[in-house]
Amino acid sequence: MHIFASVTKTTDGRESTWRFCQDGDKYFALRVTPEVKVVACQSVDDLRGLYKKYVTDKRYGFTHVPA
Repeated sequence: MHIFASVTKTTDGRESTWRFCQDGDKYFALRVTPEVKVVACQSVDDLRGLYKKYVTDKRYGFTHVPA
C-alpha cells in the first residue's frame, strides 16, 4: 500500500486523521481515528479531488501532515 498524503484536524479534543492511499489498482481515503472509515475513489484523479476538498474547503478544515 502506498500513502500519498495525510491530513488531520482536532475537534472538541478529538483528532481525526485521513490517509490518501493506493493499493494495486484501488484508490481510497482511510480514516483510522477516531474510528475506521474508508472512502473508495474511482481513480487517482478522484482521490486528488477528495484530498483537495478536505484541505481547501473550510467546512472540512483539515491540514496537510508533512511526510
